[in-house]
Amino acid sequence: MPKRKPAHPDQHANRRRSIRGANSLPTLANILNSPSTLTIFITGAGLSAASGIPTFRHSPDAVWKGDVWTSATRGAWRKGSVVWWNDFWLKSFPLQFDGYVPNSGHEAIARIFNRSRGRVKVLTQNVDGLHQKTAESWNHKENLVEAHGRLGLYKCVPTEEQESEDNDLQQDIEDAESKKEDGSALEDEKRRRRKVTWCKYADERSVRPGEIVPDKVRQLMFCGGGGGGEGEEEKEIVKEDDVPVDKEPEVAVKVPVGDPVDDDAAAAAEPVETTHAPMSERQQMKMLMEMMEREEAEKGAGGRVECSAPLTTSTAATTASTAATTTTTTTTTNVNTNTSKTTNTINTTTTKTKTTKPSNLDPPSQDFVEVEAPVLPCSPLCPSCNRPLLPQALMFDESYSSHSFYQFDKFREWFEEADAFVFVGTSFAVTVTDMAVKEAKRRRIPVFNFNLESGRLEPSHSLNVENVVGKAEETLVQLEQTLAER
Repeated sequence: MPKRKPAHPDQHANRRRSIRGANSLPTLANILNSPSTLTIFITGAGLSAASGIPTFRHSPDAVWKGDVWTSATRGAWRKGSVVWWNDFWLKSFPLQFDGYVPNSGHEAIARIFNRSRGRVKVLTQNVDGLHQKTAESWNHKENLVEAHGRLGLYKCVPTEEQESEDNDLQQDIEDAESKKEDGSALEDEKRRRRKVTWCKYADERSVRPGEIVPDKVRQLMFCGGGGGGEGEEEKEIVKEDDVPVDKEPEVAVKVPVGDPVDDDAAAAAEPVETTHAPMSERQQMKMLMEMMEREEAEKGAGGRVECSAPLTTSTAATTASTAATTTTTTTTTNVNTNTSKTTNTINTTTTKTKTTKPSNLDPPSQDFVEVEAPVLPCSPLCPSCNRPLLPQALMFDESYSSHSFYQFDKFREWFEEADAFVFVGTSFAVTVTDMAVKEAKRRRIPVFNFNLESGRLEPSHSLNVENVVGKAEETLVQLEQTLAER
């Protein structure tokens, strides 16, 4: 357990002040410039609003509304994964945020990281990956935690039995911590069980788009409804998931343009023997047909359905399109499964969304183009164990320790060492912000809240908070300028 640091001299000054916050910028700049301090930025959806991505709450375009609270769960996904993908996820979220670029707020945080004499860490609740895409280069691989995941990556999920055993161990660990007992042996046992019995993509690694099977499903998701054939532009990537855990290197994978790429990692990586043999298209089609046949049998027996024939659905409105005016058309074809021939062809329903460029992008990343949201004949499957995949996003019934991508142990240690917390555009409605506020109260360390008027955090006798009210893309630039003057 890291030793607690003594209080910073600025942290007790003007505890009750909670004005528009202009006078608090020099105070925060002094903390950032102190070589002995650790400042943690915790960013939420309000930071990415200026990039054109709708916030999750408190706006007409908010994503977290309707039935999302009950649908964005493992429990809902387990009731029927392909229905979950087609009827919920693909209608609510883009597959990845390639059409967006960082705004001046993201750039300011990157420059603050580089300019500060003290240590700076960034924890983001956002799943858009924009902190890694800033024009200002910074060491995000070691100093950024994406606590709620990243769209464009995927994860396998342990069986319900494995999950139950893991939850029991986690409860034992938490009980030991509450009693101030040594829980290291339990932690070791938990890691051992996961490594030995779980699929590696259920804990240690993330599935990249180019690794998804079957090929037809991957092509429907990332090649515009069945692309990947002649003339389809592809690029070769070897990309780690920016997660500091042990991983086995793999051969380069051909994936369609649009897969998130880390060019530096791609240049440095050396392809070696892959850990699993790729299935031929014929093998994949056989597997898909067998799953469809099992589904029909399960329907008759009242069992759980994991894979379905193509469904005709209404327009899939992605998050990107909620910030713009959309015109949609739907085309439907069928499944050709002529088993008397040596080849099988799958054609599926796709929903085509034509999106005009919204007026509120700052700056507009690019002209919006016509995209297709597929209706999948089968869930995307894990390349290692062939079980259905979930997006690499933290579901409402998942914990931060459910997958190593969320780096729970890492950011918990950061919190215990922090000298100041800086919240940016967050609603304070998630567990990680609650953890940070409780830690700030426990150790009486200063909190700075960059937010709109509606996102103010009220000070108290135990919470030293400064509200910097305004648009994050403007107030963070002011902070960076204040820091540069010192």
